[in-house]
Amino acid sequence: MLYRLWDEHGRGLPSESAVRRFLKNKGYDARSLKAGRLENGPTKAFEAPAPNDLWMVDFAVGPTLRDADNKVITTQLCVLIDDHSRLITYGAYYANGDTAAFLESLKQAVLRRGLPLELYTDQGKPFVNHHARIVCANLGIRLLHAKPYHAWSKGKVERLIRTIQNDFELTLRLDGGPVHSLTELNAALSRWIAGAYHLRKHSSTGQTPHERFNRGSHPIRPVEEPDKIDALFYTRTERVVRKDGTVTLGKKLFEVPLALRALSIQLRYDPILFDPVEVWHKDTFQGLARRCDLHLNSALNHHHRGTNYAR
Repeated sequence: MLYRLWDEHGRGLPSESAVRRFLKNKGYDARSLKAGRLENGPTKAFEAPAPNDLWMVDFAVGPTLRDADNKVITTQLCVLIDDHSRLITYGAYYANGDTAAFLESLKQAVLRRGLPLELYTDQGKPFVNHHARIVCANLGIRLLHAKPYHAWSKGKVERLIRTIQNDFELTLRLDGGPVHSLTELNAALSRWIAGAYHLRKHSSTGQTPHERFNRGSHPIRPVEEPDKIDALFYTRTERVVRKDGTVTLGKKLFEVPLALRALSIQLRYDPILFDPVEVWHKDTFQGLARRCDLHLNSALNHHHRGTNYAR
């Protein structure tokens, strides 16, 4: 468009074909940009220097199952890989490829393999959101996202997904018969990871993922107090307490201690279950919020009004 405007006003310009050739040679034509070609930036293969320096995560469409009642079950695979060793830190199938599935996979991965320094994802909604940022900050993990049109930078996790699809999923059998549930599917995947993938020498490293991960010279950073890890996966929301001692959260009404009326508080909670909901004020734990029972409160208020009236 700009070229045509300049040409209409009599500006001296090179031919359109010459401009297109120039842009193509510099890597700025549409095809090169979409493929992720850059004049500057990482264009060579890279590898993290030690285990748990960098993990990658991604989702992929999984097998379609049929349960005992012949009902169709669609699945989504979530898998995390250690960049240095190619070890699968955790992998599982879920009914939905959402943030809840991602964070459950991350929780299981860090409990089993320790904490990574960095976690690399694409720009998908399960990874790019407030809750994911809060959780990674709580865990001390630097959350990184690939730039748009730079899918090649996550090549290792994408190759792993192809391996799972072409190896595990193509030959999927459980005790000689088909899989009928997510539980059975994930049990079969766990056996394949531990008994096949982790013990197979990787073509790029010359070692099995299990050997390479466990022979690293750097100590693994474990989760402190693993029995309290659930709280690290809570999201956080600020609220001002109403005069009646309630706050609204996820279109639900909760009661908090009356001493916090008119004060700004922070709620920490699982955004899927909304249970428990922790109440914090100035970084001090104040107790748990309770779901407001409107019918019970109405009955109590009616009782108090009746008592006062009788007096």
